[in-house]
Amino acid sequence: MNKRHRTLLALITGLLILTLPAILLADEPESTEEDSKVIIIVDDGEELTIEMEDIHEIVADAMSGLDEVMEELEDMQLQVRLGNDNRLDLSYDDTTFELDLDQIMDQVAIALQSGFDQIHTEDWTDSHDRWSNVSEDDLRQELDDLRKEMKELRRELGKIRDTDED
Repeated sequence: MNKRHRTLLALITGLLILTLPAILLADEPESTEEDSKVIIIVDDGEELTIEMEDIHEIVADAMSGLDEVMEELEDMQLQVRLGNDNRLDLSYDDTTFELDLDQIMDQVAIALQSGFDQIHTEDWTDSHDRWSNVSEDDLRQELDDLRKEMKELRRELGKIRDTDED
């Protein structure tokens, strides 16, 4: 599946997520007095009552603007360029927004670094070099293991080349 198909699939999934509540609510039967409340009893005996009519109103309010949003989305164009030119372009009417994803990620990295600088971990963490307490024999063994692995990788590469030539 190429990038275009994955993007299309993601957009369709997003639209389904946005429209599914409206579809489900459109076919919902009118509630009766018996099912218009949800009562939750907590371990200590306290009751929490949720009026479903209020929930329906909240959902209806949220869904009322969905048609407008969907109309706006129809005229909107989204272009994502990843690789050498990491940009996201969003266009509608005569307006285009261009986001430089590299610049955003740089700013996020600076913010994270600033936040992590405020955390003092000296008391509960330990940092040391992997090879600080290793003997010369251990290093030689590691080198021998790497040589064996290189031989195995060369052998596998030769097999792949032989298969490609056939």
